[in-house]
Parts: sequence; structure tokens; C-alpha cells
Amino acid sequence: MELKTSYLDLATKAKIIDEICKTSIQDNDGYITINPMSKLLAIDLSLLQFYSDVDINTADTDSLYKEGKIKELRNLIPEEELYYIETMVDITLAEMKESHNSLGAVINRNMVNLVNKVPQVSEIQKLLPKLGKQLSKIDPQTMEILKNLGSGNIK
Repeated sequence: MELKTSYLDLATKAKIIDEICKTSIQDNDGYITINPMSKLLAIDLSLLQFYSDVDINTADTDSLYKEGKIKELRNLIPEEELYYIETMVDITLAEMKESHNSLGAVINRNMVNLVNKVPQVSEIQKLLPKLGKQLSKIDPQTMEILKNLGSGNIK
């Protein structure tokens, strides 16, 4: 295995970091978590793709790990390059997790979901005739209880 380059431009690094972060995130019922195994694999595959002469489409990743080729590649890449990519991935993931899982973000997502469930005017207008028919079927005593509930006067 040989290095194809020892330096990537910032635009390429930004794309790599973005893809690594997308791959590393898991959605757990609306909260995001970071999958460390996916993160490590995404970083290593990116290093293989952009820094080495290895074709990642045909490479056997398990063999590369087993034979120490990934470690060898990491040793060939300048320390500053690795540090930059890994640090930016960590910072970006922390920011994504914090902003997505913040109380404000959770409330905002739930409010949007709630607002999206509120019927539109046209849907309400379609329901009004049915509602009138259903209300006429309610016995007077139950109707009185409902009126009191609506006005806050529970008897």
C-alpha cells in the first residue's frame, strides 16, 4: 500500500468529514447517538479512499485490518492530517448531537408534528355535517355534562 497523497485540500476534507458524520449518527426515537464502530470504519474507509492507492470498491476491509494495512496507512499519513480529520469529526458530531438533542430542538420537532396533525379548514368543514349528526344522537343528560366540561363548570 502506498500513499496517493499526503495532503487533501480543505474542501475535500470538509466533504469527508460530512460523510463520516452522516454515517456515524444513529436515530434512536428522535434522539441521535453516535455509533463509535461506524465512525471508526467511516474514517478508515475515507483514509483508504482518499490517501491510499487501494481501491475500496474491491478491497476486503476485514483483511486490511487483520493484516495491519489500516494501521500502516495511518502511520503513513501525516499526523496533522489525521488529527485535523478526527478532531473535526469529533467536534462536528458533538455539535450535531447537542443541537439535535437539546430541549429546544425536541420541543420544536414535537410542535411541528403536532401542528401538522391539526386538521385543515377544508377537512374541518367536511366533518361538520357528520359532527352535527353525531351530536344529535347524544342523550340530553350527557350533553349537559359535556357543556359543563366545556365551560369549566363541572357539577
